[in-house]
Amino acid sequence: MWLNDFVGYRSAVNQGRIEEWLQQFAAKDRDVAARVLDTVDFFGPDRIAHAFRAGLAALPGWHTSAAQRTGRWIFVQMSSSAGDSGGTMIHQFRLANRMARSVYDRMFVFPSMLVQEQLTADDTVVLLDDFVGTGEQATMAWNLSFSELVAGAGTVYLMVVAARRRGRERVQSNTNLLVHAAHEFDDSDDLFGDDCQHFTADEKRTFKKYCERASKKTPAGFGDCGLLVVFSHRCPNDSVAALHASHSRWRGLFPRND
Repeated sequence: MWLNDFVGYRSAVNQGRIEEWLQQFAAKDRDVAARVLDTVDFFGPDRIAHAFRAGLAALPGWHTSAAQRTGRWIFVQMSSSAGDSGGTMIHQFRLANRMARSVYDRMFVFPSMLVQEQLTADDTVVLLDDFVGTGEQATMAWNLSFSELVAGAGTVYLMVVAARRRGRERVQSNTNLLVHAAHEFDDSDDLFGDDCQHFTADEKRTFKKYCERASKKTPAGFGDCGLLVVFSHRCPNDSVAALHASHSRWRGLFPRND
């Protein structure tokens, strides 16, 4: 079952890798580890594509026909580095919405090119990324550069596949971005939180011991999000460390840098 659930991850998740991951747990704790894998929320290419199709269709003023759109639309990766998730999301967004042909190239620009667009109140800018966890990264990117780059635009969206509710609220409270997420996680999705009903307190303590072995600094993931979220192109560092941390003492099933 897990092989089907996790197909397409950037470093192949095969039976051997799963068994190696489980063997890092004491025999008495493997049932909890297996139940964690059952609870992982995996976003493969098809699920990501569906999220982006539905997301774009829901934005006011958008239409597949240029003649019926409201104003000019520009799509930009939220991250500025080619190696970050934003570039991957641009590619998947274009494929999902049948905008991969060169005729659509003028609608997709790099962040550094936004100033040249001379944006006006009639323009809509859609920033694309995969995930909002704590909201810190998006807020920082807005304050450092994007607030100036999109100055003049009428509406600016941040479209992501998924978001943690607290992170989305943080971004919307501290920026002028309208965040659109196809999937949203709340406090009940924090594995170690009191609102999580999937595991008992003892099971949470048991699994956290292994997360602490995987990462002393961020066992519950960045910002203590405690999530079990994995994208096919990369596991967010907001997810618990036992899923993705990889070093001499621990080998995550979903390594971020392989």
